[in-house]
Order: sequence, then C-alpha cells, then structure tokens
Amino acid sequence: MASAEILIGQPESLYNIGDQLEVIVTLKPSSAINDFLIVDLACNNQSAEIYRNTFNLNPGQELGVDIVNILSKNIVGSLQGNCFLEANYGQDSRQSQEFELSSEIDIGLDLIGGKFNPG
Repeated sequence: MASAEILIGQPESLYNIGDQLEVIVTLKPSSAINDFLIVDLACNNQSAEIYRNTFNLNPGQELGVDIVNILSKNIVGSLQGNCFLEANYGQDSRQSQEFELSSEIDIGLDLIGGKFNPG
C-alpha cells in the first residue's frame, strides 16, 4: 500500500465569497506513488473539488503544491460556514485547520470632520 505524508499550510481564519484561497500542500511519499492529488473544500457535510492533478513521486521526494483558487459562487456553490480543506494523495488523506467561509459583507464608514450642506 502506497502512503504519503501530506501537510497542508494554515488557511486564513475567514474567507468571503470572491476571496482568493492560497495554501501549500506538501507531499512526501514513503514509497513511489503516481496518483492524483485531490483537494476538496468541505463545509457542513458538503464538499466541492477545488484542485486535481497527477504527481509521480519517488520515496522521500518532497513536493510543495500551490493551491490557489478564487472562492467564487461557480466554485463553492452554496457552501459556507465552518469549512476545511481535505487533501487526498495515494491512500492518504489530511484535513486542514477549520476556517469560516461567509457570504456576508461588512461595511465600515468613518467620517472625520467635514462640512455638509444639506441642500
């Protein structure tokens, strides 16, 4: 059975729809593996595939893979809430730390001084 050490870089604690997600997934197999690296975004028992590519690695060879994705509605659909990334390569799987995916927009406005003519 082919196994690999999988490390997932720490995601930000909060993403909004439309934000760019960027993490590094590091692969280090203990035996030769030629397989897909698949990364899913999982939120509240639903998931969406955000990355898929094949890698042919030798025992002990280490490879860092940049996972960069815009979290658009086309990609994430209705996913939101508490989420994590799940990376699968060979027979192994690893989950990232949890983060929040939100569709809310917070707007702040600070007015400092100024004169206003109401009309």
